[in-house]
Formats: sequence, C-alpha cells, structure tokens
Amino acid sequence: TSDGGVLANSTFGRALLDGTVGLPQDALLPGAEHLGPQPHVFVADEAFPLRHNLMRPFPGSNHSGRRRVFNFRLSHARLIVENTFGILTSQWRIYRGVIGVSPANVDACVKATWVLEEDLQDANQGDYTTTSCGQ
Repeated sequence: TSDGGVLANSTFGRALLDGTVGLPQDALLPGAEHLGPQPHVFVADEAFPLRHNLMRPFPGSNHSGRRRVFNFRLSHARLIVENTFGILTSQWRIYRGVIGVSPANVDACVKATWVLEEDLQDANQGDYTTTSCGQ
C-alpha cells in the first residue's frame, strides 16, 4: 500500500480529511498578514493528496518561478523533519521499531524523549558525539 493509501485508510487520515484531528484554527502568519489566516499543515511528498491541511509539492520537475521556489522550500521543510526523526532514532532505541508501549502511553514517551533530548543537547551544547543516550 502506498503512503497516501495508508494515510487514507488510517484513523488519523480520516480525521484529517473530515477536520476532526484537532489542529489549531487558521492563523495569520507574521509578515504575511495580507494573505489572511493560513491553515496549520503537514508537509508531504508527491505520494499524498493535496488537502487543506496537507501540503505537497507541485507535480513534475520542470517548474520555474514561484512553483520552483515553493517546491524547494517544501522539500527543505520535509528534510528538516526527516533529519529530526533521524536524530531521535539514532539516539533513542524506542524509535527504531514498533513502540512497545500501550497506545495510551505513546504521547508521554514521545514528550519525555523530547524533553530529555533538549536537556542533553543543552548539557552538551549540541554535540551528539559526547552522549550515549538511548544506548
């Protein structure tokens, strides 16, 4: 099943589509108030459908001007997210496979590792080579 198919058939995907996922209300962007309220979005690749809260690149590769800039910036945003998860996965064993806790506790585990990661980063001034967290 494709990534887009998994999303469409998941509880989260259905909630995103019908607007019940619980995202914040549309808001003004600082410096771009003239655009009016903008939705909070998830960034995605070409495998996903374009939706109000799901942003994907323009299809194809021969773009110029604003479409090319948009695709570049969206790709950059996706890369930051992927790198963040890569760091978490490399540092915390819990993210290397199926999270072996009750679904009711997953949010707490994610939040705990986020707080611990921030504390370790502050203590080591961002130098991940000096930590052995999650090992």
